[in-house]
Amino acid sequence: MAIEPGWPGRASSYGACIRTPRGAQLKIEASEKAIEYIVEHGGKLYIWADESDLGHASPRPPADPIDWIEYPEEGFTLYQDASIGEPDWWRVEFHRLPLPHLTAIWDGGRFGAVGPPPPEED
Repeated sequence: MAIEPGWPGRASSYGACIRTPRGAQLKIEASEKAIEYIVEHGGKLYIWADESDLGHASPRPPADPIDWIEYPEEGFTLYQDASIGEPDWWRVEFHRLPLPHLTAIWDGGRFGAVGPPPPEED
C-alpha cells in the first residue's frame, strides 16, 4: 500500500495503513458524554465515509479496510478516513436517541448518520 510523502505509516490489523500527520494543528473538541462513550467502547473513534458517501462516526471500525489518519487526543484516539480531506477541526457529540450514537462535525461536513451502531464484536 502506498504512503504519501511526509506521512509515516504502519499496517493496522484491519489491513489498512494508519498515518500519523507531522506537525498537524488539528483541533478536536468532544463533549464529556462523547468522551465517556468512546472510552467505554475501547477508547477509539473511527470517522469514515462508505461507498455510498454516507458519513459514519463509531468506536468500532468498518469491516472494509480503510487508510486512516491517527490523531491521539486526550482520553481517546481519533482515526479519520484519509479520503475525507484535511479538516481544521472536528467536534464530536454524543446522542442518546433514537439509539446511543456519535456525530462528528468538521469544517467540511458532518459524519455519523442517525441509526443503529455497528454490531458488537465478540
